[in-house]
Amino acid sequence: MTSRVSAASAPTTTACAAHTRLYRDGQLVAEGFPVEEISDHLADAQSVIWLDLLDPDAADLVVITEELGLHPLAVEDAVHDRQRPKVDVYDHVLRVAEWTESLRDLVGSILDTNATLQSNRLNVTVRRLTAYAALLAVTTAITGYYGQNVPYPGYGTRAGFLVSTGVLVTAALVVYVLLRRRKYF
Repeated sequence: MTSRVSAASAPTTTACAAHTRLYRDGQLVAEGFPVEEISDHLADAQSVIWLDLLDPDAADLVVITEELGLHPLAVEDAVHDRQRPKVDVYDHVLRVAEWTESLRDLVGSILDTNATLQSNRLNVTVRRLTAYAALLAVTTAITGYYGQNVPYPGYGTRAGFLVSTGVLVTAALVVYVLLRRRKYF
């Protein structure tokens, strides 16, 4: 549980032990200056401030929040020992969300692959059915021609029957060989 202190009533010094350091261009320039001077040094872009706090409480963190211009939620997690910072929790949640998204993409890819395999199997099945239909169409055309009630060469004779059967089998074999070469079977 954190306490929120308004800016108007916020103290300007910390109750806990505080040690400050000011670095400029990598060199230690000042040390041990009051916490309330931190905001004055932050105006210089070349300055780096180091602040050590020993066992700060909520009021001390309010002072730091005001001096550094931080949002209160940014320092809220430092009030309790061993409390996991929100940034760590956020990073963990972000990694889990990214992992979930990658798993979602993986499942989508697997489903797409499965659909493609089923489509390919269907294509092979339809191709074979088309080949069988072509064979049946040729044999149907020939038997339809010879099945007319119109006399044809060899009509009513044994030789005519053999010729019509030979034409039927030959045409079916030619169509089968052509379809086989084009890998319909």
